[in-house]
Amino acid sequence: MLLGVMAPAGSGKSKAAKHLVKRYGFTRLHAGAPVKEAMRRGFGLDKAAVDGGRKDLPHIKLGGARPRAVMEPISDALAAHAPGATAIALRPKLMRALSKGRDVVVDGIRQPAEAELIHKLGGKLVAIDTGKSPDPDKPMDLRQAKIVADHMVRAPGGKKELKAALDGLMHKLMTAESQAG
Repeated sequence: MLLGVMAPAGSGKSKAAKHLVKRYGFTRLHAGAPVKEAMRRGFGLDKAAVDGGRKDLPHIKLGGARPRAVMEPISDALAAHAPGATAIALRPKLMRALSKGRDVVVDGIRQPAEAELIHKLGGKLVAIDTGKSPDPDKPMDLRQAKIVADHMVRAPGGKKELKAALDGLMHKLMTAESQAG
């Protein structure tokens, strides 16, 4: 099974992906990994600063800027000038995991090329609705909002509700998969 998770920034995409890893044994990949890795290597940031709880905190290695505030325009420029780049970088990782028979969740689908890749490989797009609207100051939120999801997980109540909604979706998907096979 292949799932791509999408939602506005701060809506729980990573929490959802991590739940699928822990509860169902998925392998987690991140669509934004090339930008995050460039930030880590280029500025000597640790993982938590680009993919964890500290991405919204000022960082001395960025002159006091928040890592998320730097990654957003970099991702937007990449999407504008090389719209297929993140999908191209993601494809071999996806192919390796899928060829080993793993279920894969791709955290952070934000661009049409990433969504198209998920679909071409037989996957489904899952949008998380926590009631949070796309932030008009975050161009990647606006790009992602134009992508149509195959499934919607509604969880305005927080982490516990998100996990329950994901479990409901997984039950539905696994039931459909077993009936098809």
